Amino acid sequence: MRAVVPRASTLLLLRSRTGAYKFPGGGAGTGEDVFAALARELREECGVTDLRVGRHFITAVERSCAQEAGRVFEMTSRYYWCSTVEGALRVPQRLEAYEDDLGLTPVWVAPEAAIAGNRSLSATSAAVLPWLVRDTHVLRAVARSWR
Repeated sequence: MRAVVPRASTLLLLRSRTGAYKFPGGGAGTGEDVFAALARELREECGVTDLRVGRHFITAVERSCAQEAGRVFEMTSRYYWCSTVEGALRVPQRLEAYEDDLGLTPVWVAPEAAIAGNRSLSATSAAVLPWLVRDTHVLRAVARSWR
């Protein structure tokens, strides 16, 4: 699950050191409530301590070749409108090792700027990040919903 957190005309996204933008969020642990997991992910990735999870916005299903021959890898990501009180207490990021390696930093950015950044990176990079296509599609859906 992923959080779509708007503020004015911007979104709370994670920016990698290469300039790729992604929505914050992740998976639930065993027995963990989906909404509690989303709040935990935002606390760890963005330092947000007061996330309020709202209604479901969009679901993205990705399919690709699995590492095992003849198999298909499928991942379903659900995006939820969320909110946070501006100026709320923030805690330091607690990133997983791969997130830290990517240099993920929380930023407030206009959807159009994030789309342009992701598109530019996709066009110039041989190693496309796994979330780049998925989150760029969702960013377009968010931008359309604000028109």
